[in-house]
Amino acid sequence: MQKNATYTIEPQHYVCPGVYSIEGDWSNAAPWLAAGAIGQGVEVTGLSMQSVQGDRAILAALSLVGARVSRQQKGCSLYDGSPAAVYHFCLRGV
Repeated sequence: MQKNATYTIEPQHYVCPGVYSIEGDWSNAAPWLAAGAIGQGVEVTGLSMQSVQGDRAILAALSLVGARVSRQQKGCSLYDGSPAAVYHFCLRGV
């Protein structure tokens, strides 16, 4: 290696690898959905109804205990469900 050597790097053309879309996380939305089901309601956006995430089953579970669920293209809304009983769900295999 030479002392005080000069290295020149020619400008390169940047190529974007593409555009990626990351869907919303159902497991992070679940507590908010549950709170909305027993409280004053909630609207959560950024969730895909066609998601392959197993946590999406939270909508069916909350519906079973009386929450009114409204599914939209970009998310969902839940309205007062006030469950009157204790429910148990088997989430194995979800």
